[in-house]
Amino acid sequence: MRQGPFCYVVGAGEFDGEGFAPQADDLVIAADGGYVHLAGLGVTPHIVVGDFDSLPAIPDHPCVIRHPAVKDDTDMMLAVKTGLQRGFRSFLLFGGTGGRPDHTLANLQTLAYLAEQGAR
Repeated sequence: MRQGPFCYVVGAGEFDGEGFAPQADDLVIAADGGYVHLAGLGVTPHIVVGDFDSLPAIPDHPCVIRHPAVKDDTDMMLAVKTGLQRGFRSFLLFGGTGGRPDHTLANLQTLAYLAEQGAR
């Protein structure tokens, strides 16, 4: 049983598209390098968030939220906060593990943050 709408957040970690199936009432946010993953699937996100340090250029997209490279939150956390600000309470995170262990740990903290906010 679907309990959405969902906010899909795609980061730069390992992502093969499995389980990624947004519907019309869902929000798709690319967190920095996650934009490349979505482009590879032929998916245009609703919003692109990040400092864009992992991309060769800022995406040519109508809704880019750019942050400075020196910041307190990761790009994934900024994307999650964007979804929360837009009223979403159910999240699906993709591309949050693999690669750098510090990013994996930060994304586990992002899940804890979501729980603290009453989201799932």
